[in-house]
Amino acid sequence: MRAPWGSTGLPAELEVTSDEIASYGASTIGELLRSLRPRIGEDASSAMLVNGRRAAPGSSVSGYPPEAVSRIEVLPPEAATRLGYPAGKLVVNVILKREFASITGEGSVRVATRGGTTGIGATAHRVKLDGHASTSIELGYGRISALTEAERRVSTVAGQYSGEGDVVGLVPGGEIDPALTALAGVPVTTAGVPATARATPPTLADFLPLVNRPHPAAAGDARTLTPASEDMGLKIGFSRPIGGFTGSLNVGGQFARSRSLLGFAQAQWMLPPGSAWSPFAGDTLIRRAAGAPLTGRNETFGANLGFGLAGRAGKAQLSLSAGFAWSGSESQIERGRDWSGVQAAVAAGANPYGAPAGLPDAPVLADVSKGETTSFVLQANASAPLAELPAGPVSATLSLGAAHARGTTRYGDDPDFQTGRDSADAVLAFSLPLASRGGFLAPLGDLSLNLTAGGFVGNGGPPRTRFGVEAAWSPMQAIRLNLRYSVERSAPTLEQLTAPLVITPAVRLYDPVRGEVVEVEQVTGGNPDLATISRGELAAGAQFRLATVPGLTLTMDYRREQENGMAGGLPSFSADVEAAFPDRFLRDDDGRLVRVDARPISIEESVTQNLRTAINWSTALGASGKTAVGERATSGGAGAGGLRIGPAGALETVAGRGRLELSLGHVWQLADRVRWHAGLAPLDRLAGYGGSVLPRHRIEATATLGKAGAGVSLNANWQAPAWRRSALADALGDLRYAARTQVGFRLFGELGILGVGVESGWAKGLRMSVEANNLFDSRIRVTDIAGVTPRGFLPDDLDALGRTVRVMLRKLI
Repeated sequence: MRAPWGSTGLPAELEVTSDEIASYGASTIGELLRSLRPRIGEDASSAMLVNGRRAAPGSSVSGYPPEAVSRIEVLPPEAATRLGYPAGKLVVNVILKREFASITGEGSVRVATRGGTTGIGATAHRVKLDGHASTSIELGYGRISALTEAERRVSTVAGQYSGEGDVVGLVPGGEIDPALTALAGVPVTTAGVPATARATPPTLADFLPLVNRPHPAAAGDARTLTPASEDMGLKIGFSRPIGGFTGSLNVGGQFARSRSLLGFAQAQWMLPPGSAWSPFAGDTLIRRAAGAPLTGRNETFGANLGFGLAGRAGKAQLSLSAGFAWSGSESQIERGRDWSGVQAAVAAGANPYGAPAGLPDAPVLADVSKGETTSFVLQANASAPLAELPAGPVSATLSLGAAHARGTTRYGDDPDFQTGRDSADAVLAFSLPLASRGGFLAPLGDLSLNLTAGGFVGNGGPPRTRFGVEAAWSPMQAIRLNLRYSVERSAPTLEQLTAPLVITPAVRLYDPVRGEVVEVEQVTGGNPDLATISRGELAAGAQFRLATVPGLTLTMDYRREQENGMAGGLPSFSADVEAAFPDRFLRDDDGRLVRVDARPISIEESVTQNLRTAINWSTALGASGKTAVGERATSGGAGAGGLRIGPAGALETVAGRGRLELSLGHVWQLADRVRWHAGLAPLDRLAGYGGSVLPRHRIEATATLGKAGAGVSLNANWQAPAWRRSALADALGDLRYAARTQVGFRLFGELGILGVGVESGWAKGLRMSVEANNLFDSRIRVTDIAGVTPRGFLPDDLDALGRTVRVMLRKLI
C-alpha cells in the first residue's frame, strides 16, 4: 500500500487535522507547534520534517501560515533514531497542502500595562506550493523601547554617587575637617554638597545640615532595566522536484541591535584647600555622578545559505543537506570618562559643585569588541530495510556529517584571537521488530528494539562516541511503553568556546556576602578551556488512550540525566559559588564586589531526575454545516462552528467543526545535584544550595475552545515554593520564594464574524488577536526568615516587565 502524501511511512502516534489546526488561530507553523505542546510534548520543535523529509538548513517553513498545512503527524519516540536524529528527540512531520498560495501581512503592538516599554512587530510573507515545488519570501521587523529604572521601583545600589555630590576625606572613613567636626559636635566623615554651592562658594556652616548625610543616588532615566532593541530579517526559500528527489535552496539574512543606558559616570576630584570653593583646611575629595549617561551598544548580523536534496532511490530514503552560515557582532561599552581635564580645572579654581556644562569636557572611555564566525555543515542520511524478520523488516539508518568552523574575536587593541574546529561524525542505527500485533508473537502486541552507535572526531580533542538502546512496546493499541538508555561524549559549542570578550560596566547584582546591591563589571564571552562533556541518560515513558473516553490521553515520562564536564553559565551568585570559583570574582580593598567573570565554566558533575505526568482531552464540537441566511440558529448549529452576522444582519453558522481541548501537566523534580569540582561535596539545588532557586513541583493547565475564525484559550502555570540557601554563611541567610501562579489569555476572531466589512468583503481573511501574559500581574515574593523582603529582591528587581498585552492584526490573501 502506498503511503499517503507527505507521510514518512511510520505510524503516527497522533495526527492533528486541518480543522484542529484552524481552531488554534496561530499565525505561523512555529506558533502552532508551540500551541500544540500540551498535546505533543515540550520538545515538539526539536526535530521537524516537512512532507516526510528533512528540511534544508535555514528553512523558513516554521514561518508559513498554518492555512498551508494539511495535517501534522506526531511520530512515536523510537522514530528519532530510525530517521537519523539523536535518541529522545520528538519528531513532528508537517504535511503541507499540495496546492496553496497566499500573501500574509501581520502587525502587532505589545505594551506593559505598568508602562515604560512598548514593542511593535510587522511581517510580510508570500508562499506558493505546488506539490513538491514551493516558493516563499518572508520579511520581518521588530522594535522594543527601553524600560528605565525611573519607571519601576528597584533597590538602591551601594557605592554610587549622587548628581549633587558629596565631600569626603582623603583617608577612607576619616574625618573631613576637624573644624567641621567641632561645629557639628560629631565626627564628620561625609557631607552632602549644599545646593547654594552650585553658584556661590560654600562655608563650613553651609555643610552642617548635611553632615554624615550623603545625597541619595538615583540613576532614574539614566539606567535601563531592559534595553531598546531593533531587529529585522529576510528569508527566501525555493524547492523543486529533481527526478525522484526534491531539491531546496534557502537564503537568509538578519540584523539586530540594542542600546542600554548604564547610568552616570562616577567622578572623584580632589579639591585643594587653596581653592575659593573649599572651606576646608586640607585636601578633600568631591564624589559625584556627572556627564551624560553612559551607553552600551551591541549589533549582531549574519547570513546563511542552505541546500537540501531528499527523496527515494528504490527502497532507500536518502537526504543530503549543506549549510553555510556567517555571523558577526560588535559591541561598544562606555565604562567611564577621563576626568583628568576636569581635575586640572578644579585644581586651578573651577567650581566642582556646579553644572557639568561649566566644566571641561570629559572624554568617554569605551571598550570595543568584535567577533566573526563562519561555518559549513554537510549532512547525509540514508534509511533502508536490510532484511525481513517474522515480525517485520529490519531497517538501518546511516547518518554522516562533517563540519568546518572558524571564529575570530578582537577586544579593544588586543591582537585577534582565532580558533577553529573541523569535525566529522557517523551514526548507525538499527530498528529490529521483535513482535507484531498482526503477526509474529501477536499476543505480545508490537515490540521493537532500536540500537544506535556512533562516533565523532575533531581537532582539539580525542574521538568521542555515542551508544544507545531503545525498546518500544505496545501491548494493545491504547497503550504504548518505551524505555531508552544512551551514553555519549560531546564537545562544547563553538559559541561557548569563541564568543567575543565583552566587559560591561554597571551591571546590577546582589552581593549576598555583604548583603548589598552593587554595580559590577561583568565579563562575558567564550572560554577556550572548556572540557569534553560526558552525558548519560535513562528515560522511560508510558502513554494510555482510554477507549471509554474518546480523545483522552494520559502520559508519564521519567528521565534521569548525568553529565560530567558540562559546559554552562556561571551559577547565580552565592557564597558557595564564590568559594568554588574564587578567580571569577574580584573585590576592592574594602571588600566590595567590583567584577564578575561570567564566561562559561565546566561543571564536574550534574545529576537531574524528573517525572512528568499529563492528561489531555480533546473533542470536536458539533457537525459541519451552514444555516440558511435569515433562519434562527439552533444551539446545535452554533456548536457546529459558531455564529456570525450575515450580510442581511441575520445569524448564520460558519462551516467547520469547533474543538475543545483541556490539558493538565505536572512536573515533579525528583533530584538536582551538582558537584562543581573534584573533591567538593555535591550540592542539592532543590534544597536551595548552589546559587539556584528550583521549585520541586510545577503545574501547567490549558484550555482552548475554537474553530476556524474564532477562539479563546487560557493557560495557567503554578510553581511550588522554593528556597535559596548557602552552605557558607552570608548576609542573607535562608530566603523563601513564595509559590507563584501566572495566567495567560488569548482571544482571536475574524472581523467578519462580528459583522465588520461583510458586505464589502474587505474583512475577509482579516483576523484580530488579543493576548495577555501574566494576566493578574503576579509578582515574585521573596522573604527572609523574619518575613521581610531584603534589598535586591523587590518584585521589580526580579521581574521588571510584569503584565503585558499584545494586539495583533493579520490579513491573509
